[in-house]
Amino acid sequence: MVSPQIFTLTVFTAVAAPSDGATSLWYREVFLGDFTTVSDDYKKLYLGRAPFEKTRESEKRWAALRAGICFERQQKDDDARLAYDWLSTETHPPPLERWQVHHDRVQLRIQNLKSSGAEDPVLADRVEQRTGQVLATIARGERMLQQLHDLADWHAIRRRVGSELQRRLGEEWQSTGDSVERSSRSLEEVANTVAGFSEQRTSAVLANVLSLMAGRSLAAQAVAQARIELRAAHVFAKDVPLARDLTAYLDIGLDYRVLKHIAENRVRSEILRQVGELQSELRELIYGSRSVIHQRPRLDLALSYLVDLFETLSWALPEVRRDPEIVELEREATFLGAALTVGTQYGNALRTALAEREAQVQRAMATAADLTQTAIVNEGVLARLGQEASPRVVAAGQDLLDGLLAEATETGADEALRQARVLVDWLPELEESRGLELRRLERRRHRNRR
Repeated sequence: MVSPQIFTLTVFTAVAAPSDGATSLWYREVFLGDFTTVSDDYKKLYLGRAPFEKTRESEKRWAALRAGICFERQQKDDDARLAYDWLSTETHPPPLERWQVHHDRVQLRIQNLKSSGAEDPVLADRVEQRTGQVLATIARGERMLQQLHDLADWHAIRRRVGSELQRRLGEEWQSTGDSVERSSRSLEEVANTVAGFSEQRTSAVLANVLSLMAGRSLAAQAVAQARIELRAAHVFAKDVPLARDLTAYLDIGLDYRVLKHIAENRVRSEILRQVGELQSELRELIYGSRSVIHQRPRLDLALSYLVDLFETLSWALPEVRRDPEIVELEREATFLGAALTVGTQYGNALRTALAEREAQVQRAMATAADLTQTAIVNEGVLARLGQEASPRVVAAGQDLLDGLLAEATETGADEALRQARVLVDWLPELEESRGLELRRLERRRHRNRR
């Protein structure tokens, strides 16, 4: 078992390697909870008073932050403000990005300690405007999400009809693994609906996900599955580098063992590329926000950078967001946003709206991904029926349709009627014998809903 003293030294070697005095104070604060006396000692340390006259500047900055926190815990707000003021007005802060993070935290704590409840009217107005814009984006997203749900329900019905036909036909229902290569009607329908959610961003992310899935399928030597996933990726976005490269490797006719090795490396390098790209974008947005955060005429621009940053994060793949540097940048952006909006009436509302938008994007992506998988299955059904509309297939469809129409007539079941419509659309041969009855039942359902 590691002793507390060793643990404390391990923690501090990761940062500025403080003196024994600073380590002792931190141990008293964290492990012993001695806020009352340690806060005064922290104050002596950052002011350079005995016995801390030879304290390094980096330790003084650290001690001032810890002193302010300890004074806050004792509700000594004036002493806390003095510590934070000393830290925030230091003449020569170190030119390090980590210092900016400390500076943001100090600014947040200073704002939290404001004795007057008055808020900056300019900032409050800008935060309110941005909150309204995020909420409007959420409202538009909900309408598109409902369309995705409706299409998902329709494709689920199609899948149930296909499964029932497969069960009835048994061995005659032959597998055609590359059927999606010859048919894209279901996928194109999904792609058109998905494209309406957030200006094509959903389509691009889905194409990216499908490309990675194809790469992993190739790495597992599931070539037929990879072909289907690549075909779907091309439907959602025409020029995805990973999908384009993997398709080219397949067309060359490489040995599967070579293809497995190439696919593994390409998937790994693609994840690293996306991590680096996201890191650069987040750093640029954080820098942009910081550069204007204290300029009153440009407060709206600072908020715009932060809103864009969290929107960008919402669309990142989970394996990309798990990167430690991305996690740190997200944490930094969260603190920066809190420092900018704290003390305003709409500060919490904006943060809540941003969290709600992220959850909405995740729901949309999950729905679209499930819908795509169902559409891929339905592509196989469409291609198979198009090739094999034999008398046996038509007879099985006729028998299934008779049962569905009888159920819809007796019970008015909406599900049965929708399955009947799918079946007639798939097998036009059934239109002549049962089309009239189906349309009559559909008109009756429409009248009952009015």
